[in-house]
Amino acid sequence: MILGAVSVLIGIINLFPNYPGDIAILGDLLPSIGGIAGGILLWAEYIRDRRSVAKTKTTEIAEKVDKVSAPHLNVIGLSLVLIGILHAFFVQVSLL
Repeated sequence: MILGAVSVLIGIINLFPNYPGDIAILGDLLPSIGGIAGGILLWAEYIRDRRSVAKTKTTEIAEKVDKVSAPHLNVIGLSLVLIGILHAFFVQVSLL
């Protein structure tokens, strides 16, 4: 739960970095979007695993996210790893 929340928070913060002497641009776009998506998926999985008998709005949302993403979790995970590797090698590229 904490890892998912931190991932979403850092993804949102990194959407709009402020570079000294430069205009504010969308930097780190793919890693930020990947972090947000990964954090949401981690959060949904945590809630799905911990759901109780009573249905709440949060568990309903988590079940919807899980239903949509479950068949594609391997592809999403490998894509996030690839984005991380590309981001590590191409640090100066503003959209990657």
